[in-house]
Amino acid sequence: MDRRGQRLAAVSVFGALVLNYPLMKLASSEGTLLGVPVLYLYLFGLWAVLIGVMAVVIERRH
Repeated sequence: MDRRGQRLAAVSVFGALVLNYPLMKLASSEGTLLGVPVLYLYLFGLWAVLIGVMAVVIERRH
């Protein structure tokens, strides 16, 4: 596996860890931020960050 594949695997493992139940439970409070539930912000914000990091890893030139 080349370096790019290793980085993508690491990002995937990180994504699996942060989108797992124990950490999602921390964000599942009843509170809102700007009228949006904190859990939704956590899920969609983290999802966007993971996609962005994967795009940078894939598009990065040597």
